[in-house]
Amino acid sequence: MGNLYVQESKLKKKHRKVLQKLEEIQGELNCHYYFNVKVNCGIPVLSQYIEDRLNARQKFPDIQDVRRLIDRGLKECKVSMKEKKVKTLAKQVFLDAGSQIQTHRKTELKLDGGFHLMDQVDITKDPAKEDAMLRKKTEEE
Repeated sequence: MGNLYVQESKLKKKHRKVLQKLEEIQGELNCHYYFNVKVNCGIPVLSQYIEDRLNARQKFPDIQDVRRLIDRGLKECKVSMKEKKVKTLAKQVFLDAGSQIQTHRKTELKLDGGFHLMDQVDITKDPAKEDAMLRKKTEEE
């Protein structure tokens, strides 16, 4: 059976893909599972570049990845910025995006009820009643 968290993550990804396809067909985008990081770094073209790259990833990058994204974005957008400003911007983007993701995860936990791991468990049913070997082991202890 595997780790329940891994199973849950895989199922959520499949669920998101199905919902995304359904919403594309219907022409709407309103599912609470969708989450896109919003970046505002003062340069709209650069902000859009960073948002696109961050939202395309399955996992959140570390601060060095954000820094490389900003460097590439500046080159692609043909914008120059001092090193100190780039470093400050990378830290700001990293912290803002992390805060957004944390808030989203807390909201998702509230919406899911936080009981996703208990969905498979039926507490009214005693497995020892159906399994003689298990019943024997529980009676020994």
